[in-house]
Amino acid sequence: DVIIDLASGGWLKLLEKSKSGAKPIVKTATEGGRYLTLCSDEPAFEAHSWWAILKVFLFPALWRAAYSRLTTRRRLPKYTYAIGLPSSRTNLDRILRMLSKGQVSACIDPRGPFDFDSEGVIEAFKLQESRHVKGKVLINVLDE
Repeated sequence: DVIIDLASGGWLKLLEKSKSGAKPIVKTATEGGRYLTLCSDEPAFEAHSWWAILKVFLFPALWRAAYSRLTTRRRLPKYTYAIGLPSSRTNLDRILRMLSKGQVSACIDPRGPFDFDSEGVIEAFKLQESRHVKGKVLINVLDE
């Protein structure tokens, strides 16, 4: 499984929960789990020098990548910080062609989608926590 963090701060929450001894709901690095983030921990920061930029973007990312691969493989997923993507559209074009030909499909757990109420969300999280999911767990937010 891959966690994609687009909001910032998720890694710190995972780290805190792993230290508490609670059973993780995400796969660990030894089980093939990955954590991909596209942003720093703080959504806003000031950088008035190269050193300040390195302290925000480079040093935490390098430390966490090494830490998650060497010391916490049994508690946390592998950490990856993706700063940017190539400016080429070839990958996107290729994926769109595969989608239009029906060569790519979403793997969705057949027990869902769950209702967007307390019971449905709790049931969806319990399923995710059980780690016996056969695809992605969906919650139906809007009826059309």
